[in-house]
Amino acid sequence: LHPGLEGFIRLARERMRPGAGIGIQSNGLLLTPQRAASLAEAGLDTLCLSVDSLRPDLLPRLRGGTRPGDLERALAAARSAGFGRDRRRLGAEFVLRRDTLAELPAVVEWCGRQGCSFLLVSHLLPYGSRAAEQSLFNPHAAGARDIFARGRAQAAAEGLDLADYLRPLLRYALSPA
Repeated sequence: LHPGLEGFIRLARERMRPGAGIGIQSNGLLLTPQRAASLAEAGLDTLCLSVDSLRPDLLPRLRGGTRPGDLERALAAARSAGFGRDRRRLGAEFVLRRDTLAELPAVVEWCGRQGCSFLLVSHLLPYGSRAAEQSLFNPHAAGARDIFARGRAQAAAEGLDLADYLRPLLRYALSPA
């Protein structure tokens, strides 16, 4: 929760078309009733909190010390500001990993009891060998490799090397900016 977040939201609200939505995703650790009200007043429509487990032994390891009570407190603060009612959406995001897969049904039920109107479930995209051990998504499936090989061959035929991603980006973008 960046200290200037309300200003960012107001700026976006001024420049967006009427009826467009503005949402954020947070671990909720710094969300107080006052801050939630301030975000709502600034024009925030959707608040999504990270909820990967409810187990006191697992959640702190996944979310840097977060405890289930922290999540309950953050959701209560959000509800006190009107999130979860009318046009202000309240939801959660769950990162699917080997050690959280069994947690998903309990998290779905808990989020429903907490007034969440949606739950996003995303795969863990591993950026290192430790994370790869937890990933349930295999980016190296035969079909994915075949698609990449065809794309790489097509790019090479056009004189592009996909390992040098910036050059193809600049070739097809309107400007370096």
